[in-house]
Amino acid sequence: MRYDREQIVAFSFVLLSIGSAVYISAASLNYLGLYPALAEVQVQLTKVTFLQNPNNISQSTLNTYVNVSNPARYSGLRIGRISVTIFLYAETDRSITLFGPPNTLIASPTISAPLPSDSVYSAIIPAELTPQLTNQTVSFINDHANGVGVEVTYTVDILTFLESVTGSVIYTDTRDVPLSSS
Repeated sequence: MRYDREQIVAFSFVLLSIGSAVYISAASLNYLGLYPALAEVQVQLTKVTFLQNPNNISQSTLNTYVNVSNPARYSGLRIGRISVTIFLYAETDRSITLFGPPNTLIASPTISAPLPSDSVYSAIIPAELTPQLTNQTVSFINDHANGVGVEVTYTVDILTFLESVTGSVIYTDTRDVPLSSS
């Protein structure tokens, strides 16, 4: 059996149409899961640590550990940015603060990471301290040996294919955790 040029072109268009229809159907099924997936996204603050550079004790970092999870089957989410606002307080008297408002520490790195279906993204958000802030932090920790708490307000920007139209979806919360040294 011999095919002429017209039959080959017609057959190619039929195959292309079928392939396109299958692709669009599969993509549509994924897109139908967008809003339910956004409702299932979970953000959790796990801890805040104070780390001094062992080679230079005037350099230190307050690291905030945040987990972002997507338990849904939707695969089109991305993390754009995780921002944290931090201040320390004495656990015995919350009115005694370091970096309290309006002088809170802010760290806001761009993450730009995918958040696939059934996954957890763990981020460490560092807030680098100047030598002066390091000295203040060490003094505050030493002065309040009964415990130092950290109030963290964190914001996570979730990006979708609709970002250019609707912007990012923002998750924000405030939590208190004890300051950890590791």
